[in-house]
Amino acid sequence: MLTIDDEVMVSVWEVETGHQLQVLPALRHDVADGGCFSPNSAWVLIWSNGQTFVYDPASAKQLAVLKGDDARLASDGARVFTHADNQTHVWETTSWTQVAVLPGYGKVSTADRTRVFTRADNQTYVWDTATWTQLAVLPGYLSTFSLEGTRVFTRADNQTYVWDTATSTQLAILKGDGVRFNADGTRVFTRTSGKTHVWDAETWSELAVLPGYLSTFSLDGTRVFTHADKQTHVWDAATWTQLAVLTGEWKCFNGDGTRSLTYSGGQTFLWDTAAWTQLAVMQGLVGEFTTGGSWMLTSGVVPHTHVWDPRIGARLTVLVGQLKKVSADGTWALTDNSIDHRDDPTVREETYVWNTGTWMLLAVLPGGSAESREGLQKHQF
Repeated sequence: MLTIDDEVMVSVWEVETGHQLQVLPALRHDVADGGCFSPNSAWVLIWSNGQTFVYDPASAKQLAVLKGDDARLASDGARVFTHADNQTHVWETTSWTQVAVLPGYGKVSTADRTRVFTRADNQTYVWDTATWTQLAVLPGYLSTFSLEGTRVFTRADNQTYVWDTATSTQLAILKGDGVRFNADGTRVFTRTSGKTHVWDAETWSELAVLPGYLSTFSLDGTRVFTHADKQTHVWDAATWTQLAVLTGEWKCFNGDGTRSLTYSGGQTFLWDTAAWTQLAVMQGLVGEFTTGGSWMLTSGVVPHTHVWDPRIGARLTVLVGQLKKVSADGTWALTDNSIDHRDDPTVREETYVWNTGTWMLLAVLPGGSAESREGLQKHQF
């Protein structure tokens, strides 16, 4: 994990032991804006003031300095994309040489990494990653790809354009933007003012218009959730009939989908998803289940995290700090005192690591929780 402390020193930590592995030296008197690990953790990127610094996290040796910041990685780690002066700079990570400069902001690549998309002047540019030649210019900004990658969606003027990824030919124009899909990709959802539009992904015909904005789907895909006016509406995904209206906005499910959390007005609500009955009202807003659903965590404006039994909504213990992350395997959780530090800069910013089996404090790390290896995906193309 990476942390950035009050003196803007970037530290690399082993989460399980709380052992500080390295302090990255170049930014001790500068401002670090962000950072991430490579997919194999062989190097780490830290960006600051229009530059990206590459380090070996084992030795703290600086490997390269790249032009641009807000770095993104190819999912295989073979390329890094940085941004400066409304351009995207492409770097090979074996030699850290620059291989291309593309107009606009690099948005995303196709799953097979043969295409990269950049955006500028309300247009989307399509690039071949073997030759870095421009293949097409599409109207609007890139929204996303279909699940199987054969369709690309751009948005402009509250409309969504559907394109064939291979040929860049236009297939449809849909009302609204903010494209999302159901689990099997057969339904596409867009949004307009206060409404969610449901589309057939084969014929592009409109199937339903639901009040509110799309929140999520049930784990088995049979239910759709929208939110409006601090309420969550539950819909049958086959007939589009309304099944329930829940207090608050939807937050998450437990591991088997039998419990759901919504939140409103400083409180978190626990629901049975079979009958849609309310089981408990809990203190705090930021709700999350640990892996397997053994515990629930809530946190609010007051910098404490509450641990709950999800079966009955009973509070088991209270942790210092505001909830930031639960590990993918559910064995540890991170909280920090960033709220205290924000309100009073003289308070030293700290990150707390907790064992979720015993809720014992494993370590106290200086600095706020900036990035962990599990947080890499948001920095990937």
